[in-house]
Amino acid sequence: MDIMRFTPDQDRELMRELLLHKPFAAAYGETMKTWNAVAAGLSKAIGITVNAKQVRDRVVVLKTNLRTSVQTTAFGSGIEESVDATNEQDHYSEIADLTHEYVKLEEAHISMKRTRTAKKKKQQETLEQHAAQIVSESETRRWLREEPDDAYSSSSDSTTYSMASTASTPRHSPAKRKNAFTEEAERQAKLARTELFMRREQFERQLQLTQGQHAAQLDFAREQADANRELILECVKVVGRALADRKR
Repeated sequence: MDIMRFTPDQDRELMRELLLHKPFAAAYGETMKTWNAVAAGLSKAIGITVNAKQVRDRVVVLKTNLRTSVQTTAFGSGIEESVDATNEQDHYSEIADLTHEYVKLEEAHISMKRTRTAKKKKQQETLEQHAAQIVSESETRRWLREEPDDAYSSSSDSTTYSMASTASTPRHSPAKRKNAFTEEAERQAKLARTELFMRREQFERQLQLTQGQHAAQLDFAREQADANRELILECVKVVGRALADRKR
């Protein structure tokens, strides 16, 4: 197919189709389908068959012209002036305005996606940190549960040795010493207090994490709703201006 040379009127129709379909917001796997819909709508509006590649290439040119703030000309950009144009400057200004509206919507959508991705990544990191804390606490509790057995074994050995020593030298051994049962009871009580304290701390951390995640989800939902509302308002304004221009 020959190279498509767009006129200002065709550029305006192209931008209206873009604002209507918003290819940048297409769902995953639907992007090409959306561009084909833009091409079909433009073909119907201008009475000339164009394909998705021609449309996308033209959008790149219009966005480049907008960024560089260069007034396009017939020789420089391959645009033919419409024979119905009464004021060339008005034609190009209107195209630039429509392109600017499209770029604003596209940038807002990209910014919203980046924000959503960043928040999702932060939540994932928080969950991983919490999981690491749980594993560490579990290891600590297991160590504390295993410690009394070792201590009891050492205490039993010490008691056996003490009893043997007492039997051989009853008059020289200290009279006041805790027996193994008392020491074990104290250790078990200490272990129970420690585990209770750790469980309470874990519960408080879990509660804070849940509250933080809930607050983050609410904030994100509000931000997304605000962004969607602004996007809809921008679309309504653009479509309204396009309809008003078409009635002239």
